[in-house]
Amino acid sequence: MEWLLWGLGSVAAFGVWGVVVRRVLDAVDWRLVAIVSFPGYLLPLAGLWAAAPADVDGLTADLALKAIIGGALAQTGVFFLYLSLDWGGKASVVVPITALYPVVTIVGASLFLGESPSPGQLVGALLAVVAVGLVAWGERRPATEAGLEEVGATVPDPPDDSNPPPIR
Repeated sequence: MEWLLWGLGSVAAFGVWGVVVRRVLDAVDWRLVAIVSFPGYLLPLAGLWAAAPADVDGLTADLALKAIIGGALAQTGVFFLYLSLDWGGKASVVVPITALYPVVTIVGASLFLGESPSPGQLVGALLAVVAVGLVAWGERRPATEAGLEEVGATVPDPPDDSNPPPIR
């Protein structure tokens, strides 16, 4: 069950991270955030390496390349998250939507790794999609911002041009 504590730590870190990044993106361009945050990625890595150095004996060029590709994919996901927030997405909606990546992982593991998802995993994935759908559904822009009238709102009648005022 130690894995659960690490997982909950990840949840807490990502949750706070989403709020912090949203605040920073309110002030500066997403590309600047991506570059300036790079040292922040290195600090925990340096701490991890100092506390528990990795055994590099089994590392091959092929495995290193796959790890680099994995890192590039993870960082690309972060860039897309930054873009979504930068383009006006609310952290309370965007971050939960991006949390659907485990559903993609379940499908990918089934297709490419030969893993068979358990019934519990399938139900969990479905519930995750429903939960994120509900979170996103709750996000509504003001009708004027969306270029639409609010449902049930009264729309004023157009001016009556059939009897215009006299021209003087």
